[in-house]
Amino acid sequence: MAPSLKALGLLLLVGLVAGVQYEIRGNIDLIRSYDIHPDFYDEAQFTEKLSRASERMAQIVGPDFEDFFVHDYKIHGQDTAVFHAHLTLGSNPTVSRQDIIDRIVATEDVQIYFLRKNEFEVHGKRFRVSRADVDHCLHGGILLPNATCACMPYYSGANCEIVSCRNNGIGQNGRCTCPPGLYSAHCEARTCVTKIDSVVDFSSQSLILVINTRTSMAFDLNTIIENIPVLVTDYTNAGIPLASFIVTVYRYTKPVYFMETSSFLNSNDLIDYLHSVTVALSTDDQPTIDAINNAQSTQTVMRPKSTVYVFADSENTFDPTPSTLLSSTNESVVIQQTLAWRNKVILILSQWTATPLDPTGNHFDVLRRVITAVHGDLLIVDKTELVGVIKDLLYYTIGGQNTFVQYYNSVSKTIPILSDAPTQTSYLMLSVENGVTLPNVQDKTGKMLVPDVSGRRFALYRIFQSVTDSVTISGDTIPVHNSRVWFTSTDDVLISYSEDDTVDNNYAHTFNGYRQRPSLYSSFATTTGLTVSRLDSYNSSVTLPASATAAKDATCVFQFKLAAVSACIPGPYVHNVVVATSAGNKYRAVPGYCFTPDTHTAPLWSCINNGTRSGVASCNCAANWEGLHCEVPKCVNGGTPDKFPNGGGRGNCICPFGVSGSFCEILTCAKTSPDTFQSYNRSFAIVVQNSLSANQALVRLNDGLKAMLNQGQSTDFEDYILTTYKARMVNGALFPDVTSTKFSSASAFINATTDDGIAYSYSPTGSQPGLFALETTMRSMDYDKSSIFFFTDSESSMSEGTLNFTDIVQNAVERQIEISIVIIPPYGSLDLCPKDTLFLTYEDLARSTGGNFINFCQPYTTSGDPVFNFIASYGSTHHHTEVVSFYSVSDCSSYISRDFYLSSATNDAYVVVYSPTITNFTVTVIDKSGTTQPLVPDSHSVPFFASYQIKIAAGSSLQYALQLTGASKGQCYVRVTERSQFSAYLGFSPDPSFDRFSRDLTYATHQQPVIHLSSTLQSDPLISMTSFDDNNNLVFMDTFTKRTSGCKYEYIMNNPFTCQNAGDTFLMETTIKTNEATIMRTQRAFCSDLVGCINGGIMLAGQCQCINGYTSLHCEQPTCQNGGTVHDFKCQCDAKHDGDSCQYTKCNDWNFVETHDPREYNFQQVVFVVEINTKNMVLPNSYLQKNIQAFVDSTDDPMIPKQYTLVTFDDTNIRVVVSSTQKDVFLSAFQKGITVAVNQPTNVKGLEAINTAYATLLDLPGIMYVFTASTTAGFTPAVRQRYGVQVNIVWMGTDLTPGNNQINYYAAIARQSNGRLLTVNAIFTPQILSALSPTVLENQLILDDAAKDCSAGVNYKFPVGNLATTLTLVATGISVTVTVTDEKNNMVDLTNSSTFSDVNTLIRTISTTGHTGGFWTVNVKSTGNCFLQVRVNSPLQVIPKFTNDQGDDYGSGTPRVGAGTSSASYITFRIMDSYNSDSNNFGSSVSVIESADTDPAQPWLTFSNFINTTVIVRDPVGCASQFVTPLISWTSTYMKFVVRGMDSNNNNFQRTFFFNKITKANLPDCQNGAGVDQYGFCQCDSNHWGNLCQMRFCKNGGVSAYGLCDCPNGYYGDYCEQYILTP
Repeated sequence: MAPSLKALGLLLLVGLVAGVQYEIRGNIDLIRSYDIHPDFYDEAQFTEKLSRASERMAQIVGPDFEDFFVHDYKIHGQDTAVFHAHLTLGSNPTVSRQDIIDRIVATEDVQIYFLRKNEFEVHGKRFRVSRADVDHCLHGGILLPNATCACMPYYSGANCEIVSCRNNGIGQNGRCTCPPGLYSAHCEARTCVTKIDSVVDFSSQSLILVINTRTSMAFDLNTIIENIPVLVTDYTNAGIPLASFIVTVYRYTKPVYFMETSSFLNSNDLIDYLHSVTVALSTDDQPTIDAINNAQSTQTVMRPKSTVYVFADSENTFDPTPSTLLSSTNESVVIQQTLAWRNKVILILSQWTATPLDPTGNHFDVLRRVITAVHGDLLIVDKTELVGVIKDLLYYTIGGQNTFVQYYNSVSKTIPILSDAPTQTSYLMLSVENGVTLPNVQDKTGKMLVPDVSGRRFALYRIFQSVTDSVTISGDTIPVHNSRVWFTSTDDVLISYSEDDTVDNNYAHTFNGYRQRPSLYSSFATTTGLTVSRLDSYNSSVTLPASATAAKDATCVFQFKLAAVSACIPGPYVHNVVVATSAGNKYRAVPGYCFTPDTHTAPLWSCINNGTRSGVASCNCAANWEGLHCEVPKCVNGGTPDKFPNGGGRGNCICPFGVSGSFCEILTCAKTSPDTFQSYNRSFAIVVQNSLSANQALVRLNDGLKAMLNQGQSTDFEDYILTTYKARMVNGALFPDVTSTKFSSASAFINATTDDGIAYSYSPTGSQPGLFALETTMRSMDYDKSSIFFFTDSESSMSEGTLNFTDIVQNAVERQIEISIVIIPPYGSLDLCPKDTLFLTYEDLARSTGGNFINFCQPYTTSGDPVFNFIASYGSTHHHTEVVSFYSVSDCSSYISRDFYLSSATNDAYVVVYSPTITNFTVTVIDKSGTTQPLVPDSHSVPFFASYQIKIAAGSSLQYALQLTGASKGQCYVRVTERSQFSAYLGFSPDPSFDRFSRDLTYATHQQPVIHLSSTLQSDPLISMTSFDDNNNLVFMDTFTKRTSGCKYEYIMNNPFTCQNAGDTFLMETTIKTNEATIMRTQRAFCSDLVGCINGGIMLAGQCQCINGYTSLHCEQPTCQNGGTVHDFKCQCDAKHDGDSCQYTKCNDWNFVETHDPREYNFQQVVFVVEINTKNMVLPNSYLQKNIQAFVDSTDDPMIPKQYTLVTFDDTNIRVVVSSTQKDVFLSAFQKGITVAVNQPTNVKGLEAINTAYATLLDLPGIMYVFTASTTAGFTPAVRQRYGVQVNIVWMGTDLTPGNNQINYYAAIARQSNGRLLTVNAIFTPQILSALSPTVLENQLILDDAAKDCSAGVNYKFPVGNLATTLTLVATGISVTVTVTDEKNNMVDLTNSSTFSDVNTLIRTISTTGHTGGFWTVNVKSTGNCFLQVRVNSPLQVIPKFTNDQGDDYGSGTPRVGAGTSSASYITFRIMDSYNSDSNNFGSSVSVIESADTDPAQPWLTFSNFINTTVIVRDPVGCASQFVTPLISWTSTYMKFVVRGMDSNNNNFQRTFFFNKITKANLPDCQNGAGVDQYGFCQCDSNHWGNLCQMRFCKNGGVSAYGLCDCPNGYYGDYCEQYILTP
């Protein structure tokens, strides 16, 4: 199909021609279809080609040329680009129109098809291909977030701009014009609903011409133009009005293809067009079948039962293999469309005597087959006979009804003459082809008949049944000939086929291979029955015996049915129909065709996204896909499948913040961290309390350092720090005396650590500034992962709760500085150890930072100096190691650790144990095989501490567990280390776009750990991390993903986590697995405190003021609703709720399409229900006829035509006169259908007519206008509420006050539909019709109320938001008046707001532009009761639905209360377009619904059951309807609901709805065997859906429509589940 092209700009007439301008259409070889195809269009290249095309035209035209301006391009056929251009010449050109044509025809690269001189010079914008993004969807399509349209059934295209019409309907502007007998939105089949006169209206026809325009047809074209007036006169004389004129001109000059179909409303425009058509040389056969197809498939003004006159002088272009397959060629399409539209085709092939046609082969056979199938004529005529054919022959073919046809037969035959009346003229057409002569025709007496019109190969005979009731074709040798008998009549028989017995009308053809039931329509008024047999089209033999009809439902257009048949002979046949009427039998020969349906195989299991089928019902999916059909993307890094993938910049998955890629596979850091990493350089520090009390215990400190540092020769450290500290008394106050010195060599450092270097001196007994000294030391250390040995005999002067302590812990943890704290006895004596302290501050410091705590200030036994032993042994092995694992053991008497891994057998590995109270330990390691290895402690014995080296055996798996036995019960800490340069650096990020946000995890926040590995591994690692608290309890575990680029911290944990207590530290144990090794690294992490307020809290007066239910110091603790519980500072909700506070009710299944439905309420079908033939309606109907044109013109949208319908009624009849999207059809039928009489019946069928009108609705929403003036008979089914239909009652009775029964019924119907009940004087009919035209575009009712006594004035107050653009008031009552005050209490001037004024009805439309939101007041006065309705035009549209489950997001548009055992329901509300942050409705909300009993006719009689109910908010990103009520009880048959809320500007709004409770009298039973639940909702089986289970689930691409399945070619059955197998 050719792409949709759009020329930018409109053409403007700008004055008389300065030169001479022509409208020209043609083709130039330079520009092909791909040049203008949106997918391949290149602006620069196209502009350059247009310039060259202009130059070429200048060469052809010559010096008179001024401009060649292309304003449009169309693609014809497969590859022909036809330009539409203006050719401008100088003011006095020397070339004529014919000169231009001749010069272009003489070229080989340019074709011309149309050339017309413009009376005015036309200018416009140059053609460009518009490649607009998909930013809107047409015809009910919904724009999804991925910039694609979800189209309604039967629509396609990027913008849903293409409509597909079934049964050869003709689509335009989204609507379908259907063949006769079909009444549905897209010409699909439907069940019987009601008879509509216009669907079988044959009162007018179209004149359809198909003309070939190669040079040899010049004579024909000229003859046709001259004789069109003759043809028009012939139709007039035949009594058949011509509603339209359609012409297709076509020419094929290989490989250039041109075909253009145009339509006109009068013959003069047709003739003018043909005068501009050009001819050109072509020796190729022509695409005549294509042209017939084009003529019957593109113009919605085509009327049924028209004749297609085809003029050509060649065979058909293509050589199709004969086939009866439905979808094979255009031959099939032409047969289908001609039968569907009940058209006839008369194909006139002209020839010069000297060059006759050679009618042989499939090129010609295809024309024969089409003519045979559609019961047309194929006439080969000499061109000299053409004038006579048009002037004398064609007249007789107009309005003909065939009674006999037989094609390509060469035997003698007797043909019956069977006209409707004996005196009617019947016509017999005989035709033959070249090389033979016509046979003779004799009447039943043997008299030879003389033709009235004849040529060498055709003859037309006029025959009267009263003279002879049969004729005989005779002759010595009877040639192959065609014979057709007809007479003129408006009565006809239509035959339709469907596999579903409930269908009214479907195909005009049948199928071989599965069951089809024929249905018949007879236009004979007194038809009592029909009999149908099938005859062979070539010899008239009976192929299916006669069968009598049975009556169908009275609501069917096709009133009769035949027995179903399951087989037929593929190809054409004749329906031989006998119609039984009260005036005798009538006879018709109706064309039929048996198609061969496409065959199918059982569908194979489908695998999409490059998946491959595996077995019968499974798929091997490609990477990144899973699911039964590989339809589900594997989203990584926290992504979830996107319901709207691949468009608008979206991938297949919705990714968390900071993650991108179609599958969320891309993790890129927006900014690279400045961190630098070095894993080898270290500092070493000694912190010594240099008071006199410490000297004795540290006497061998220097010796230990010498042993550790190899007598000063060590190069293990980059620098050394000595910090001494003590408290000093100055003027009675204690001050810290801290000195920190850095050394670059081990020898200098050793020299400084002698007693003299340390300079022990007096310090008062008591606490010492040890933590201050530690803090000073860490500031002096240049390298992370360094170590400090700290010696003291006193508690710290700073407590653990001070900021300094926290800072020290945080700094040490961040930098991975190991602090070993050694408590020594004062003066070397345990007796002097403090009795009242346990050194808990230092113990907590060591534990929190992952260091060591050794308390020598308690009894122990050991050999040697413990300080010397600790430094000499541990000091030599502790540095340049990585912590593999860390265990906090509550009972060291017996402990087995979790497994740990060593990375290499060549690395030195150690186990370090310390305990605050246990002096010695036994340690064994157990490898994966179960082999045990008792560990030997270092030779230097240190109480409360031990260091062991693991001896790794050859071939070890390097996976171990540790078994520990302490000398007694008590707490201990175990650390496994290995000497390695492979480090893992830890950080935290709030999302993957941050490289490293912080080194710590901030309290109450949720961040993802990130890791940098110091070395590149041979294979990609799998990294996991486990977090433990200080008591060795598992807190969290997860895996890591590698980030894509731009990140120093290459790996990020998949999920975030948090810490519970500020100031705490915790362990992060990382396992790195590769193909070659498993590496473990364990680090301490710090939980830093929050600064400020989170979750929207605001700091006021130094305290956080929290919102949205959050509490605590930083607003970090949520308050969970609906039973939610707090976990990790987040609410954990039950299955029915979600949201930060579990505040939202979840939907079971998100109706995501409706979520993105931005359509405003716009009535698609307009139905007039008009009382006729009564005295009271004489004047109103006269006015309606005069003013209906203005109403239609003001309400129709030419881009999206509305469906206009007329239903008339009186006391005895109801007629659906017309329903059409074509204004002229509707208006013509309206004028004819509104009939006048002066009857005064007791009752009319007003209510029943409304009920009939409901059945005509094709497109919802619809609006109905009922004009009536007489008392109506009762008909309660009309009162049943219908969703999507607004009914407006205009009462025009002489008393202007309808009777009580009528007011009750009409008021109920109008108010429950948000419509109006208006009492109007007949003389104001034009004004009320004009006032009603804006209602087609209205949307929201905000108030509908009434009062019993309005004589003193009644005030009505209501909110109007500032999103409203107009406010419309409808007030009714005797002598009614209104005054209005706005939101500022200013009186509103109503002088210019009058829309309608009658003594009892006022309509006022007020502009609200410039008003702020607020409450308005209307005061209504009348004699007696009064009614007021207030509406706004506003984008804030509230759509209610009803459901049996608070989580249901689909719901029913109509309430089901009353159909079940419970008189209650949930009601959901959707605020249209409120999901969109760019929308005016974003942030609007519904808060309260007020329900009340109501009386439709007299609302003031109801005073009870006013209930306000708080509306529950549903998940705004998981529900289309964002609000739902609790279960609401219905306390009356008629209920009024007022919905209140706040708009996006925090203005109050309200909307009013009326709904009926279902009663036994109007219960709409569930269909297809469905029952109801307690709330009345139909419970469908697996094959059906819909509010009433009326819709079918269709298979194999079928579309559910009108309760049926519309099946693709070759599928059939109730659900399209059956098909004919491919052999």
